[in-house]
Amino acid sequence: MRIRTLVGCVAIAALALPVLAANPTNPKGQGETDLGLSGFFGFTQSATGNNITHTTPHWYGGTAELRHIDGPLLGFEVAYSIAAPHYDTWSTSVPLSPPGFPCTPKCTFQPTPTTIQTFDQTFSLDWVPSMKVGNLRPFAILGAGAMLATPDNGQVTVLVPGNNPITTDFSLTSQVSAALIYGAGLDWSLLPRIGVRLQYRGAMYKDPAVAEPALYPATGSFVQTAEPTIGVFFKF
Repeated sequence: MRIRTLVGCVAIAALALPVLAANPTNPKGQGETDLGLSGFFGFTQSATGNNITHTTPHWYGGTAELRHIDGPLLGFEVAYSIAAPHYDTWSTSVPLSPPGFPCTPKCTFQPTPTTIQTFDQTFSLDWVPSMKVGNLRPFAILGAGAMLATPDNGQVTVLVPGNNPITTDFSLTSQVSAALIYGAGLDWSLLPRIGVRLQYRGAMYKDPAVAEPALYPATGSFVQTAEPTIGVFFKF
């Protein structure tokens, strides 16, 4: 169901942009459609809840934006971001009994962190108000989207009664979280159809429960990401 919802959001966004781009109203000559390609360095705050702490390291990635602007308040884009695989860490200060391990009596996690490699993608449809001033166009971003977190399978070490450690394979599934997208930036036109794009993109979403139910329960908290971005855009 979550994957269907994600596909539906992307499909609606893909259908909406050509309609916007076809709008002929452009009394001040400000209308333009462009494709932006950028790289970013990302930061995410730690999530804590249910005696669980989920920590995400800094990461890097890329963003592609198909944007149409037809006036100061008539600007929209479809955006896709992809982050390089990174290692998230889950830790707990209390003993847990993983539901996936057939231990009698129950196994309990060591209080040491568990690290899982995670791959993130974000899709969004954004409103982009802007103002063209000479070769510059400052803009803001406000939109909604979905973040797909895909964890890698691996191994985890647990303690059985008597403090005997055992290592067991585990299997995890992808998680989709609705996201609020926001930010601001500046386009600088260097040539008639090419320019530089500087922007800050942020997102707020519920912490993905990629370690649930095989390992850790969900934190249930909301987190924010920050992505300082630099790239180029190509006007059509």
